[in-house]
Amino acid sequence: MEDLKGKFITVTGATGGLGVEICKEAARRGANLNLVARNKDKCDKLAKVIKELSPNAKVNVIITDFSSMESVKRATEELSLLNSDVIILNAGIYNEETYVTDSGYNNIFQVNFLSQYYTVRKLLDNGVKIDTAIAVGSLAHRWAKFDKNNIDYSGTGYNKVYGNSKRFLTFSFFDLTEKYKGTRFCVAHPGVSPTALLMHFRGFWGKVAAFFVKILFPHPKRAKRSITRAITADCGAFCWIGPWIFGIYGRPKKRKLKKADDYEDVVKTANEIYESVKAEF
Repeated sequence: MEDLKGKFITVTGATGGLGVEICKEAARRGANLNLVARNKDKCDKLAKVIKELSPNAKVNVIITDFSSMESVKRATEELSLLNSDVIILNAGIYNEETYVTDSGYNNIFQVNFLSQYYTVRKLLDNGVKIDTAIAVGSLAHRWAKFDKNNIDYSGTGYNKVYGNSKRFLTFSFFDLTEKYKGTRFCVAHPGVSPTALLMHFRGFWGKVAAFFVKILFPHPKRAKRSITRAITADCGAFCWIGPWIFGIYGRPKKRKLKKADDYEDVVKTANEIYESVKAEF
């Protein structure tokens, strides 16, 4: 990653395993940080670490609950007053019980897609200059396909709900390259990594699974490379940055994604959801 001295990097989900490593790497490269997360104590601890790595770094903390559109709206208003040369949409949840949020969609869909998508679009609509916007995608986007009768995949189990939310985030981000010409958009995925997002295994066999995940898959320190690489990579629509071996191991590499049959449906629905939520909140 190139020298980022003086640039402001906004990271959502900053205190998660991947988010922390992204922020630390950005700090080492001289960046200032806007930390967007829901836990103030964790944000304050991370801010202290950043200051140790880069004493001159400016650090702003924006406390946000991404499962609440009211909270996301307030955070977006705060961010509108700050610089965001680069925004990294990293917040996410996976193995959690689903419930209906204030947006009318389930919490996994809202946190992983809607809140992230709303944040970057609303900032751009508010005139905030963003040089680069990066969405943290997932191989799990393959687990779902657009369903007009169940847009957020409620009631289908967290694996499919998660995959559907990442499908919406990935495809809608490609569409943004056409809507906002002054910003470079990129989708990056870290592969599989033993972060807190993944390691919510339950029971005896869950503990066994967690053990093997820790052994077999790269630590967030390595998994973060795809996201930090995306800050300067030549990306674009229908491409993403990710590990080159099976999408899990190895150095980050630009790969093409085939335009799916349901792409237009996903993009059209994402736009409709954004306009509806923007009008309500």
